[in-house]
Amino acid sequence: MKHPREAGLRRRSYASWSKVLPGASLCAPDGQGWLEGCARGLSLAPRGAGRSFGDAAFGVPEGLTCQAPRGGAFDLDTGTHRLWMDAGDSVGSAHRRLEGTAFEFPIYGGTQWASVGGAAAGDIHGKNHPDEGSFGRHVEALDIVLASGETLRCSRSLHDDLFHATLGGMGLTGLITRVALKVRPRASPTLRVRRRQVADLDALWPLLWPDTPPDYAFATFFDLAQARPRGLVFQADRTAEATPPPRIARRIDLPRLPVITPGAVRTVGRIVLNATREPAETLVHRRDFNYSGLHEHLYGWNQLYGLRGMIEYQFAASRAAFPALVERFVALARGHDAPMLAAVIKPMGPLASGGLLSFPMAGATINFQTPWSPRALAWLDQGSEAVIAAGGRVNLTKDCCLRPGQMARMYPDLDRWREAVRTYDPQGRVLSALARRLDLKPWASAPAS
Repeated sequence: MKHPREAGLRRRSYASWSKVLPGASLCAPDGQGWLEGCARGLSLAPRGAGRSFGDAAFGVPEGLTCQAPRGGAFDLDTGTHRLWMDAGDSVGSAHRRLEGTAFEFPIYGGTQWASVGGAAAGDIHGKNHPDEGSFGRHVEALDIVLASGETLRCSRSLHDDLFHATLGGMGLTGLITRVALKVRPRASPTLRVRRRQVADLDALWPLLWPDTPPDYAFATFFDLAQARPRGLVFQADRTAEATPPPRIARRIDLPRLPVITPGAVRTVGRIVLNATREPAETLVHRRDFNYSGLHEHLYGWNQLYGLRGMIEYQFAASRAAFPALVERFVALARGHDAPMLAAVIKPMGPLASGGLLSFPMAGATINFQTPWSPRALAWLDQGSEAVIAAGGRVNLTKDCCLRPGQMARMYPDLDRWREAVRTYDPQGRVLSALARRLDLKPWASAPAS
């Protein structure tokens, strides 16, 4: 395949956050260059923080990958409760800066390092999904540069087809440059957190959907594929009590060393579980609760996967189907002598953002990690078929395993999404590696050979 060598552009190697699915594309020296790519007729792919565990955040080999703008804009309208931010700035920065105002934003997601534009494009969710829904539900408007170079503002009342195609649309409508978030008057940031240990999955299910749901909830297992997988359940509710000041996460970059291994995770798990046998209750700042993991302090923690890399897999399914589906994955992992590391299980509610390719659905979700290998791809492919049979779906922000036909059977609004996107990208020029792998834009031109 021939790749263009355009003046002012250079070729750069990319990979998923978990160090799998390597790729390469052109990029501009300053990380920008979207309009230049438009003028040159290149395929274009937006990139936020690059935190996708799959191949959503970089372009195809003959295309151009463009960084979303991150200028630190923070335009808060206290009358309308609307906050405009640059799409490339982080979700964590939004929360930290709002702590100095009379307002708050309810969605945190799994990491503070994700970009605001990426959070909208992936329609991320947090541990309070049953009460608050996903990130996209709290997005009021978006500024997007199309493949034509035209900038459009879209919302639920203006270019609403573009808006709903963009929420959860994996960056495939254009380059999101600014995002308007709906904020609310600030309440107490303190959470009363209850922690308890469970002996296995059977003990978890009644706690996942209690009669009186907490404001926040999740469960974690260090290796769900172990013979007797003990786990920890965390439930939290807001309280007006005083809270300790939030810790400040520091960016610490790391060398690429194979530290995160199945054996290491299991060893840490034994130590933690032996130290947390008794239930406990503590007061925690809301930001600490959502961003408390060690990985939130080690910015480059993905380097600890080493050269082999990890697959992060996440699916959601209805409450009725979810427990049996999790058990099916556990059986598949054990049958292939594979771990399910750092598994996190969260309940999900019915509140929807309207995004045509949004991942969240009522029921529950689980994400876990397993070392990359052809055997892992094989058993996860069987798992994906089980997800389809159960009426569930896989999270595209983390996917590196799905085949095109599988994705189409998981997302019933895919054809509606394609129809809306084709209106604004008739040549299929906004094209990430993910889009090509899953054939999300079948009208896109094939690469020159």
